Amino acid sequence: EEQDSAAGKSSGDGAAVAVQRAERAIMLWRRSRTEHTEDVPTLETVMAEAELARKRADELAAVAETMAIKRLEQEMEAAEIATAALNGALDDKGIKWTREGRRRQMQADVARRAEETAAAEKLVAEAKALEDETAASAAAAAAEAEALEEQRATILAGIRRDKELAAAKERAIWEKKALAAERAAEKASEKAETAAEKAAAVAERDAAAQQRSEEKAQRAAE
Repeated sequence: EEQDSAAGKSSGDGAAVAVQRAERAIMLWRRSRTEHTEDVPTLETVMAEAELARKRADELAAVAETMAIKRLEQEMEAAEIATAALNGALDDKGIKWTREGRRRQMQADVARRAEETAAAEKLVAEAKALEDETAASAAAAAAEAEALEEQRATILAGIRRDKELAAAKERAIWEKKALAAERAAEKASEKAETAAEKAAAVAERDAAAQQRSEEKAQRAAE
């Protein structure tokens, strides 16, 4: 009876009616034990009605639980709607935390992108400066190489000129030596010819003297 009463109280009016019927049946059964009236139902009838009332109470409790779940869902939906409305109101006032968070996140993203862009621009500037420095170094190296090539060409030209001058000097020396040798040979030849002429003259004079001596001796012998 207490369980049926509790079920009736928690299940709504239908469960309360069922419990009241069960209580009435039990009351009539109790009265039958003292008054013995003909209209009093038997204990089996009372227990059957009580069981039916309990089942009905369980069904009503299940229905009430389903309705409570639906009501809870409706309350949650209403709470969500109210929260959305509150968020809308807060949004209208400009103090909505979600939008503020998104705004701050967007600002952070913009700042991060700006930093990344600045870093990229810095890298590009460094690369451009390095490229310019490399180009300047290459130009300086090319100019230095060109100057060295010109200097090398000048040195080679000087060496060739020095070689030509040395060869010319050597040719002049050899020509001078050859001319001196030729002159010495001519002088020696002239000296030899003069000596030969002198020797021939001396020999001729000696031969003439010898002939005169022989002629004198022959005349003396005669």
